[in-house]
Amino acid sequence: MVGKGNGSTLRVTPSEVVFLVVTLEGMEATEVVPFVPSFPVVHSSMLVAGMAEVLKWHYYALIRLLYSVLFASVPSKFMIGHYGLRTLFEPIPKFQASIGDDRMGHLIPFVELAKRLVLSHNFSVTCIVPTIGSPSKAQETVLKCLPHGISYVFLPAVSFDDLKEDVRAEIKVSLTMSRSLSPLREVLKSIMIRTRLVALIVDPYGTDAFDLAEEFGVPSYIFFMSNAMALSFCLHLPKLDEMISCEYRDLPEPVKIPGCIPVQGRDLMDPVRDRKNEAYKGFLHHVKRFTLAEGIIVNSCMDLEAGAVRALQDGGLVKPPVYPVGPLVRTWSRIGDDDDSECLRWLDGQPDGSVLYVSFGSGGTLSYDQVNELALGLEMSEQRFLWVLRTPNDRSSNAAYLTNQSQNDAFDYLPKGFRDRTRGQGLILPSWAPQIRS
Repeated sequence: MVGKGNGSTLRVTPSEVVFLVVTLEGMEATEVVPFVPSFPVVHSSMLVAGMAEVLKWHYYALIRLLYSVLFASVPSKFMIGHYGLRTLFEPIPKFQASIGDDRMGHLIPFVELAKRLVLSHNFSVTCIVPTIGSPSKAQETVLKCLPHGISYVFLPAVSFDDLKEDVRAEIKVSLTMSRSLSPLREVLKSIMIRTRLVALIVDPYGTDAFDLAEEFGVPSYIFFMSNAMALSFCLHLPKLDEMISCEYRDLPEPVKIPGCIPVQGRDLMDPVRDRKNEAYKGFLHHVKRFTLAEGIIVNSCMDLEAGAVRALQDGGLVKPPVYPVGPLVRTWSRIGDDDDSECLRWLDGQPDGSVLYVSFGSGGTLSYDQVNELALGLEMSEQRFLWVLRTPNDRSSNAAYLTNQSQNDAFDYLPKGFRDRTRGQGLILPSWAPQIRS
């Protein structure tokens, strides 16, 4: 889930499905091991040095009513430290975890969670990645930089040939999960042969995998990568669905979210803006299943969202325990950055604060005419720019969700001579920019 929005709009744009499986190494599969989750809230003393950046980042998030922790410029040592993920699974000393995902927006925070488990708590992690095609270059770059103790497995690609091209992204996300259950089951079986499976963690669109958790007799958890306010709304949505018959956008009064400021119905997240659409029905299906989880891990902390966190932990919402463990932010590593060298060298040659970054997220897709207009506008502005360009699609604005990232053929859709005329003015990348360093 990647947060996007304008003004006071609360939006969550899903872009992928994620699994996390926790197992215990070095023990026979028949041995009984206690599984006791413990997620202490981030201690305020760990935030002091980075508080200015944190508050600036969170102010931006409050304006949009949702933040994405993927690109925050807050040093992770101030955010997690010893308190953030201490004794995640007590009292077991070592685990193997498996994470799954098909898009960068969820792959990165799950990898960061895995790093915390491995580097700070002596866990072992395996990433399980559902796909609909061959892995992208950006995905491979992230996964090949994993520290010792983290491995990964790509599940066989699922097909969307039976879907209309303009189907909503939320439907694709949910189907990617359900159509990956069979190969996921086989991977879990292979893990159980060599070690003891003790937990399954999925993303908000992966709740259908709870059935697998029950099949294998392990507790299931949700890793909610957006903020606590969005989680509070999701847990409150089933009640809203029962109480309200009209479209939320037609409500005369703002929607009251436990522990949060009221939000106008027209400003709610994309999946709930049309209750007649299958995307809404699918989203509601998953949030109703949140209560089946043993717990929800949310990518936030008390210092940033005290009201929402208190409502989640102490309020009247019907829910499992909620554990704030964030924000988890990506840390840069020198390993595997050769592919980014062209972009970084170009940026290093530009004056500070002079480059406009143009990107529409992991799945945002422009039409051919929009690409042309944007290109001509950038050229006429004479503004330095870094543009992450994907192959245009005239039928769907989310065509890049859960598909292979654009290759160089996206450049063929630019106005004739554009790249030559703007060679000193801007740089165009076909899929992904190294945002942590740039």
